[in-house]
Amino acid sequence: MKKIYFTFLVFLGITFNNFIQAQCPTFSISAPSGTLLGCNPNTLTLTAINTSTMPSVTYTWTTPSASTVTGTNYTCTTPGIYTVDAKDASFACIFTQTISISQNTVAPTITVTSSSGTVTCTNSICCFTATASPSLSISGIWLDPLGSLIGPLNNVLPLCVNYPGVYTVTVANITNGCWANQTVSIFTNTTTPTISITGTPTVCLGTSTNFTASGAVTYTWSTGATLNTVNVLPTVTTTYSLSATGANGCVGNNTVTVSVNNTCSDVWPGDANSDGVANTLDILEIGLHISQSGPPRAITSNSYVSYFSNNWTGTVTTGKNLCHSDCNGDGFISLQDTLAVNLNFLQTHAFKPLYIEVVNPDLSIIPNQANIVAGTWGTSNINLGSIGTPINGIYGLAFEINFDNSLIQTDSVYLEYPSSFLNAGSPNIKFRKEIFANSTVYAASVRTNTANVTGFGNIAILHYKAKASIATNTVLNLGILNAQRINNLGIFAGLTVGTGTVNISPAAGIKEENELAKNIYLYPQPAKDILNIAFANFNESLISLSVFDITGKELINKESAVINGNVTLSTSELSSGVYILKITNGNNQTVSKRLIITK
Repeated sequence: MKKIYFTFLVFLGITFNNFIQAQCPTFSISAPSGTLLGCNPNTLTLTAINTSTMPSVTYTWTTPSASTVTGTNYTCTTPGIYTVDAKDASFACIFTQTISISQNTVAPTITVTSSSGTVTCTNSICCFTATASPSLSISGIWLDPLGSLIGPLNNVLPLCVNYPGVYTVTVANITNGCWANQTVSIFTNTTTPTISITGTPTVCLGTSTNFTASGAVTYTWSTGATLNTVNVLPTVTTTYSLSATGANGCVGNNTVTVSVNNTCSDVWPGDANSDGVANTLDILEIGLHISQSGPPRAITSNSYVSYFSNNWTGTVTTGKNLCHSDCNGDGFISLQDTLAVNLNFLQTHAFKPLYIEVVNPDLSIIPNQANIVAGTWGTSNINLGSIGTPINGIYGLAFEINFDNSLIQTDSVYLEYPSSFLNAGSPNIKFRKEIFANSTVYAASVRTNTANVTGFGNIAILHYKAKASIATNTVLNLGILNAQRINNLGIFAGLTVGTGTVNISPAAGIKEENELAKNIYLYPQPAKDILNIAFANFNESLISLSVFDITGKELINKESAVINGNVTLSTSELSSGVYILKITNGNNQTVSKRLIITK
């Protein structure tokens, strides 16, 4: 009986326990996004959910630090193992569940193409491109130096700015809320260049001065000049302004004031008319004012530098003060002043204007010998006017004679001034200067009695000696350039210039090296519409012919067959004048002949 009772009690106990356990609560834990804890937000709320039918269940949370908290919810801030115990008040049973909380704090990596840039006065733009990784699940923005949004992050298109300061790019990982910053600095180079100007701030009336600026890259003067050096010729005290741009595009400004002294002039010995160059026109100027006087200079010299001179009474033809014609500074305008022109010939100074050739009719050069022999002298007359067109009211003239110095014996050329209508009744100042290396004779003749003359005829003779080494028939071209006349009132006018040619033949006993030059005959001479060229002892079947005018312009170029030793050339298209005929054979041997055309 006892055994049966005991067995019943054991059975009853088991059944009761099973009943109690069946009545214990069941629950689960929930958390946003599973069990991940990221950077933002930096908390994660864990919630115990009762899934049993028990009405009164209490929950106790045990944190990774072993502290306990009671409640349905628990907000965790650190990763680790969290445990919750669920206890039913009626049956005193406990159910335990754990959860592992991990944390993802990986921030994006930002790469910017450059960490800095510079903006200048030229409104330059600095561009940056920021890229972030991982490339997925990110968002980013650019902030300007004031913290204002200026654009989203773009892994392709750059952000371009033109304002200095620190710019920030912020990128967030959408998955875990972690973010990263990167900054770039924009600097400015807007320093205004410091412009300095050097030069002479005080000049005598009629004198120019140079100013040189530095400190920038480009320059613009108020005169319109765009170099760092400017030449000015003020007539009154004048302020000149300069705007200059530096390498950074910034603009600086400066001014310079030039004071003009009306009581003086800056004289360059030899530049008697103060046009900026010593040349034959200055001989005419001296002749125009011969014997006049004024205050002498403190320094008497012909050296080509600027000398201070007190002004005289009167002006030269350019409107400058008369003291310029006192070239040596002795207080008198005389023949002595022509020495300064000679010594400083073709020297220039600051305000030399652009030379403009004035070519009008009247001055010609006529060879006295159509042919001279190599090693001998020849002459050409310089004629002013003609019997039908005399020169009226002339006081003097200046001109240049050009020659081929390769055909003239070195330094064997000079100019002679014979008696002529130009110097009748007046002791003319007669100037000549031969610069053989320039192939030029510079000439001037001017009266000294203040009276004009009218007439025509030979006023000068050019002498020249042909080189003895000339071995073939060669043409010497002579020409006149830059001729001007002056009257007793100081008024200039241009004169037409003429040209001439002289045939130079080899001297007797000198063997001609060019076989083509032998036994070539031109007829008729002068020619009109047809020129015949005859060759003796000539075996070529084809010849090249070229005709040039006296300026060197080619007018005819053709090949012609040699038939029975003769070639015919049509000259119908050539006007009256003197030409050069060049004949070339198949061996490139060439000879030049003078060709005269008369219509």
